Amino acid sequence: MIYITLLSCILQSIAKDCSLFPSDYTKIVGKENEIIVQDIQEYFIQVKYNDTVTLTDQNNKLTLLPPIYLKTNNELVPNVNKVLSYSVLTTKSQWMNKFQLLAIRNQDEQILAWTEKIVAGTQQRYPTFDKTISLGRTDEVICQSSTILDINHLLIDCYQVNDQEPQTYFYMISEKDAQQQLKIENAYPYQKNQQRYIVSTQNYIYRITLKTNNNPAIIELFTYDLVNKDIKLQKTINQELIQQYVNITEYSFDMVDAKISPTDQIAILDKTGNVFLLQYYSSNDTIKFNQEGYLLGESFAFDYQFNHQEFVIVQKNSVQKSHRSYDSLEDLSNSKIHYSNDFIFLTSPTQIIAFDKYLEVSEIAQGDFSNVIADQTQNDFLVFTNTNIKHYLRNPHYRIQYHNNEQGITGNSILKLNDCQVTIEYQTVSAKSVDLVLVSKGNIQDSPFFTQKIFFNDFNVRPRQLVSGPKQNISFQKNTKNDQNSGGNLTYIAVQGDTFDKYTNKNLSLTDLIFLQTVSMAQSFDQPFSIITQNKQKELAIYNCQSRTAEICQLSYQSKLDFEITKENTVIQYYFYQFTFITLLNEKTLFFYKYYSNSYLNRTITLKDEDEIKSIDSIYLSYSYLLLFSKAAKTIGVYNFEYVDLLYIINPEKLSKLGFADWDPQRLYSNDFDQQLFVVNGEAQNQLLILNLTKTDFSFGYQMAISQSQDIRIISFYERFAILQQQAQGKFTFQIYNRQDPTNIYLEKTPSFYDYQIESFDSFFWVSYNGLLHVKAKSEFKSVILSYIVDLTDHNSLYCVQDWDPVNQFVAATQNTVFQFNKDNVWVYYIQRYPYVSYSVSFDDSTFISNQDYNIVYSNEQLLLVNKNFRLVNIYIDLKISQDKLNITTNLTSNQEHNYIQDMGTDWFSGEVTQFELYLPQFNDQKAEIINPIEVVKPYYQNNTMNVVDFSTNYIFVLKNDSYVLISKKTNEVVVTEKITKGYLCQDVIASFDSQVLIQCIKEELQYVGGIQCENTNCKIGSSWLQISEEIISGYIDNENIFIIERQEILAYSKNILDLSKAQNYGKVSVNDLDNFQYGLTIKKIKKNHYHVYCTDHNYAFIVLEYSIKENQIQRTNKITFNLYDFINQNFYQLTGTIYSCIRTINVVITDTSYKADFILFATAGPHYGVHIEFSCTADQCSLEQKKIAFVLQGYGSFELLGYIFSNVRIVNNFVQVSYTDSGRIKLVQTIYQLPKVQTTNSAVIFFAALRPTYYYNRNFIQEEFYSYENQLYYITNSEHIDQLGLYKINSSPQLLLNGKFDKSSGYIRVKNDFSFDQIPITIQGPGGSDDDDHDNTTSSGHTGVWVALGIFGGCLILGTGYYCYKRKKTKVDTLI
Repeated sequence: MIYITLLSCILQSIAKDCSLFPSDYTKIVGKENEIIVQDIQEYFIQVKYNDTVTLTDQNNKLTLLPPIYLKTNNELVPNVNKVLSYSVLTTKSQWMNKFQLLAIRNQDEQILAWTEKIVAGTQQRYPTFDKTISLGRTDEVICQSSTILDINHLLIDCYQVNDQEPQTYFYMISEKDAQQQLKIENAYPYQKNQQRYIVSTQNYIYRITLKTNNNPAIIELFTYDLVNKDIKLQKTINQELIQQYVNITEYSFDMVDAKISPTDQIAILDKTGNVFLLQYYSSNDTIKFNQEGYLLGESFAFDYQFNHQEFVIVQKNSVQKSHRSYDSLEDLSNSKIHYSNDFIFLTSPTQIIAFDKYLEVSEIAQGDFSNVIADQTQNDFLVFTNTNIKHYLRNPHYRIQYHNNEQGITGNSILKLNDCQVTIEYQTVSAKSVDLVLVSKGNIQDSPFFTQKIFFNDFNVRPRQLVSGPKQNISFQKNTKNDQNSGGNLTYIAVQGDTFDKYTNKNLSLTDLIFLQTVSMAQSFDQPFSIITQNKQKELAIYNCQSRTAEICQLSYQSKLDFEITKENTVIQYYFYQFTFITLLNEKTLFFYKYYSNSYLNRTITLKDEDEIKSIDSIYLSYSYLLLFSKAAKTIGVYNFEYVDLLYIINPEKLSKLGFADWDPQRLYSNDFDQQLFVVNGEAQNQLLILNLTKTDFSFGYQMAISQSQDIRIISFYERFAILQQQAQGKFTFQIYNRQDPTNIYLEKTPSFYDYQIESFDSFFWVSYNGLLHVKAKSEFKSVILSYIVDLTDHNSLYCVQDWDPVNQFVAATQNTVFQFNKDNVWVYYIQRYPYVSYSVSFDDSTFISNQDYNIVYSNEQLLLVNKNFRLVNIYIDLKISQDKLNITTNLTSNQEHNYIQDMGTDWFSGEVTQFELYLPQFNDQKAEIINPIEVVKPYYQNNTMNVVDFSTNYIFVLKNDSYVLISKKTNEVVVTEKITKGYLCQDVIASFDSQVLIQCIKEELQYVGGIQCENTNCKIGSSWLQISEEIISGYIDNENIFIIERQEILAYSKNILDLSKAQNYGKVSVNDLDNFQYGLTIKKIKKNHYHVYCTDHNYAFIVLEYSIKENQIQRTNKITFNLYDFINQNFYQLTGTIYSCIRTINVVITDTSYKADFILFATAGPHYGVHIEFSCTADQCSLEQKKIAFVLQGYGSFELLGYIFSNVRIVNNFVQVSYTDSGRIKLVQTIYQLPKVQTTNSAVIFFAALRPTYYYNRNFIQEEFYSYENQLYYITNSEHIDQLGLYKINSSPQLLLNGKFDKSSGYIRVKNDFSFDQIPITIQGPGGSDDDDHDNTTSSGHTGVWVALGIFGGCLILGTGYYCYKRKKTKVDTLI
């Protein structure tokens, strides 16, 4: 059977419209009680932080979740006027959800509020202040800061207000002692207006005091004893201590802020931008000191990421991080900065700016974000105001959420990104629905169907998901009623999906088995995997399988055990061909055994009375940890798996310290690829806990209530987990929760088992790291295996159904493969998660493009037909020879020929031929070859050149590094040689016009543009140069003005070639205001001082910018644009990701009121389109009247334009010269097209001449020029030799050259390109020729050619005695055009 991938897997397909969906339409089909969340990047290909995104929905069933998303908004303590201090208890970087708030309410009353009843876990990461006490009036005592010491103790830093010197106190509050306020006096004198705050860890209290006029900056470290309620000053960090370590003259310790890690690292920022990292060791009273930042400039705030030892600082107009910076026009001196797990938040009273880790802005949100607390291990954060506490979630992008529990409710919503919109329909169906619902207006495949699959992006096609519904089968029916063949035919099409094979047990011993398990590394991507078995004789066997072909599995290890293994008593770790087993033998004994490198080791591990774990109920593997569970003791021991040594224990006491008092574990669930442990807690088994394990300790992740059932299992998947329950009457339910964001876990979907009957929990098996759940089930007629992909966001999780024979005792899965075993055979079912379309296309004639109508047939229990039109494309790389059309003379009238040349014509071959070759026996007295249409005239034209241009009617201009030459077109000899101005080293000719050129040169590392002008051979170089700072792409000259084209700007000057200093500067043409990077920037003069600038952008827009020069200033007067992708794909196609990097105009007709031209748009890959466009024009503005595709230049297979986005194309009369290179920049093909006299779009224009250099030097820039002289086309290039130009002429067709003595010679003619070839036999026979010819040893100076056989550069082909290749010798041959 063949199955299709679901919608979420192929949303990234390339769209034909402004969104990622065809016709800017999609549909969401949900099931009851499910939440569908989709990233906005599944709708639009490019989303920026400053885009305008809106969603409108008539029923409010769809919700737009912004990147900074307000999850909860709770009221603060009533009547608060000012927030003074706030914090959360943190243990080893984990929030304990115990919060405290120091504030002023009712104008003058100081209060402390905190969380007394803690709800542990990430599900409640916002304060609930259920306890509040009054600290006194502000005219009696002033408190500046507060902190939480442990789960039962808080501390406040205050001073007494009286007429004498202020006295500082710590107030310690103990929840166990009925909120007793213990007053602890400090001796250190302070000023009333001093800024200070306290921070605590498990070891110290830190009081951080900033510098004022009368007191220095200081950090005090206090030890504290919560039993004896004692606080003592341990260490002081001040000016004198810091001065001992810094190497700064006259250093002043002006501290801006300090950050304290849970492990007592101290990070300090001072005013001048020094960042220090300190660690205090009390055992020997020493300080470890590092200077992380050195005099970075005046700074106002910072944050320090201790796990990665990096920092970010805020300066007045910038944010600095490592070697990156964010610059702002606003004053940031009142802003704060905060690290989260994946983002950095810059907060202020007016807004929050979220940066990614590279300090690129990812989102900006408005609001009061003055008081923020962020968690460096998560991405959420809290905001405190005088009235509210807001809990925000941070995601990379906007998200769409659909939550609709009502069946039958349907509706439409509009999602807009700037000016682009998508219509989203939605519908909720029942949990057991098998309806096939149309969700797309697209095609089964966005790209056209090509005659040959040569494009890289076509190798891995994902079928466009048109229909939502479970376990779909897809087939195709040709619609003969609407057949539009027109030369093309889709001879085969199918979706390549799941595969099913049966193998005999050649190498597997599967008789009398009591245990079988397949294991695979999560990194191995299906291969390799292993099969582990044990039979009734307790023999353990391990088979290594390098592929899914079970017949070739090999026995790797075999041993006999003294015990039986089961999935319950044994855990197995597979790591790079090493197998480690641990089996629980009894409540005190473990057996450790390992197979590796053809070796075996084992040991017995017995628990002792003094061990933390005294008896074992069950064992588990979690990542690289062995878990030993003692249910009676409510204790879990976490051990290193390799050495089985205890790392730490998890018991009621430790959970109590984390704020969880009801620890009563019943069942544990884990997997071998992540560090999360799932615990079913409570005797009623109605609570699920998630613990996060590390090498040194654990943290409390999440808790949730679960419904009671007869039995339960928890399955952990990547970024998801599932709750599998057995209800009354043997009914099973399956709930999948999304845990991508640990602070926002939610029920995602409840897949249905439909009407299939499931026997027990033993019927379920899964692959955690691959998101696959398999179920052995029965219907009324047969037994099957249901396979669910749990991470599909469109929620049709039932992906495929395969037959299952209950006789097959063991069923197992690894990666995407399901195995069924019996003693004789193995059934292997491979799930193709990403199906692809396989097809074959043929064309009967020279048609370029045609269409065929098909019905796509979707079926499960239902049937749905979707009518779609398939576009077929002939890419002409398949070469064919018609021997009957080859009109040459092969029966000679004379045995001796002297350079006999025959024009072979062009109608005897079809396709894009780059080389013509003749294979004949070659002897000393005869030479024969085919002369390619691009024929060498002068292989050594000029050496060491920088560029060459067609300069005038009679001359070619060649630029060298420090000179230039003029070459006569008539004689091909140099007639002028001149030096460039001393000191200038030249690189390129950027523009030429009427015997004038602009040249780009370098002097003393600065870039200049100079001019050269000639009258016949009388040449002058300009007396002055223009200095240009930005990179120059090209230029433009006409009889009035000069333009210099940079990447995003065009500089305009009046024309004064010989003295550029006197050229009037008209200003800049800026294209920075366009949405994307510009390609193919081209200038065209419409009339005097009226210009068009043509370009395309990354969004496939064709853009016309109109400019006029008025009052010595260039001004934009108009902008015209239309979407090329939509326009071309109406009847043709554009390859995915290609851009139009070169634009040329031909057949231009200009009147006072109109402008008409054929625009040739050269794509970086695929076909090039000639578009006829007509404008109506006024004085300085034109408007688009009509456009149509007039002709198509096919391009060269999968090759790309040379230079890619900075490519160049030359047009002479109706001939077009284009150069291509393969994606690896290894091969080069230089082609010439001849445009048809009558424009047509039915057949593409393929080139009739090509030059295929023997060697290509991986260069993007090749010197090329194309010109006509006395009705003969010529081509100049340095492609054959990097340091010299060669001159070629263009013949109308290939030519057959015969020279010497011919009696009878048989061989063949071959045509070829980089993709295919074809050949026909040929026999050259003189009068009376016979097979036994006598040949003398005379030599001939006739015309010979370069051979390239079978596409191997410089290679030879030997097909029998006398066949070989030879080098070309140059002789004069008369021109034919």
